[in-house]
Amino acid sequence: LRRVESSLVDPRGLPGRQWYRHVIYAPAYTYEPEVLPGLAEAMSAGDLDRLADQERRFVAALDRAASVLAR
Repeated sequence: LRRVESSLVDPRGLPGRQWYRHVIYAPAYTYEPEVLPGLAEAMSAGDLDRLADQERRFVAALDRAASVLAR
């Protein structure tokens, strides 16, 4: 489970907040919990390029997690 959890970390972090690196959860700017923070923030900003990038990063993290689980 630790390997799965660490596979859900994107070393580049969230745009503008690189210290938050988990793709499933992070605090929002209000410190409320944010689910799928990269995707949610890109959608809120209406930034389609950023959304596409965050989608690729999210899928890559899920692929890493699936690979760990398949072992």
